[in-house]
Amino acid sequence: MVADPLRPGHELAYYPGETNVRMADVVVINKVDSAVPENVELVKRNVREVNSDAVIIEAASPITPDEPIQIRGKKVLAIEDGPTLTHGGMEYGAAYIAAQRFGASEIVERGGLRGRLH
Repeated sequence: MVADPLRPGHELAYYPGETNVRMADVVVINKVDSAVPENVELVKRNVREVNSDAVIIEAASPITPDEPIQIRGKKVLAIEDGPTLTHGGMEYGAAYIAAQRFGASEIVERGGLRGRLH
């Protein structure tokens, strides 16, 4: 089972995710490189609360554009995957994070995201 610390609490709040956590032998907490440490710890506590026998593994999910040099200083249209924004509870996803990390000067309006990056 894979848990997402960018959405802490979702692992217990939704079906079938909660069922999967309760039945899992192994829970992988992904995106630990993008999440705040407090949220990683919250997901761990939630998993331990309902399944103390599960092995918990932390995993990174690095964002690696093919040509990051093409992002620096440019206006970027960040097109996200649908589930992240439509029913995943997120306001932005990997494309927005990549634009920030790799030095975009601006994110062109897209799905409520816009503005100069600092």
